[in-house]
Amino acid sequence: MFRRLLVFLALALALPLAAQPVGTSEPGALRSDVRLNFFVFDNFFWSSDPARERDTTALGTELRTAYRWSQSPAELYGHAHLVHYNDDDLDTAYGARLGIAQNAPVHDYNFYLEHAANRPSAPVRNTFGTSDITALSGRYAYQFSPAWQFGADGHIERQRFDGVQPRRDNNFRAVGAVARYQGFGWRITPLAGVQAGARNFSETNDDFSQRAIYGGVEWIPRDPLYLSATLRNITRDFDQGSDETDLQMELIASYSISPRLRGMGYFLRDDISVDNGEDFDTQILLLGIAYGF
Repeated sequence: MFRRLLVFLALALALPLAAQPVGTSEPGALRSDVRLNFFVFDNFFWSSDPARERDTTALGTELRTAYRWSQSPAELYGHAHLVHYNDDDLDTAYGARLGIAQNAPVHDYNFYLEHAANRPSAPVRNTFGTSDITALSGRYAYQFSPAWQFGADGHIERQRFDGVQPRRDNNFRAVGAVARYQGFGWRITPLAGVQAGARNFSETNDDFSQRAIYGGVEWIPRDPLYLSATLRNITRDFDQGSDETDLQMELIASYSISPRLRGMGYFLRDDISVDNGEDFDTQILLLGIAYGF
């Protein structure tokens, strides 16, 4: 049980913008932490024209809290975040999430409702803007045996753009499945998953279906350190226009400096290939530090 808990702590720490504070509270207790993040974005506006590519940086802060109301490992949690971009064309983004989650040897789940305002988004290439996003999301995983865990997830999202791009308003929905193999021991866990979804626009014919397949590995080489690597292949089939393939590489590292202080790094690279030749790539680097209280 301790080893499973240690893996959970590392995962909660490592995920960028994770909504839950690290750890598990005692029954009837509340725990919280605050995180500071520094972002570096390459080709932030997802432009396929090299002459229009722009890089930017941002500073963010998060407050995360969770409450365990009984002997059950289930918890209620809340998360608020703020991101200020070093770009005059971007307003400060902010949002909040409320959810319920449980990490246990057999049943693992996380369900939440989230709203974000002024969040930069490009639902299709060369249509960058800021939008308000409301999302309902959930996942559930079951431990079928000591070696195998299987899970399912679902996501519904409503995206509304402001300013001069109301025609970008859209709705997104997706379902997926993932398998984790734990037969190598608790320190290394390979995983593989699939997802299928669709994005439908309110006033245009830019609708598209989306399929994703991914694989990766989570590794704890020593107790304070967590590492993970994931590769995703995402294919989007547009009702009108050129289809595209998105190859993503995601790297995560986190380290517990002390019982209250934790640091983490996150890197994501997107290489997007379009049927009409308008290929481009974009990258995100995040460095963060969190203090628990």
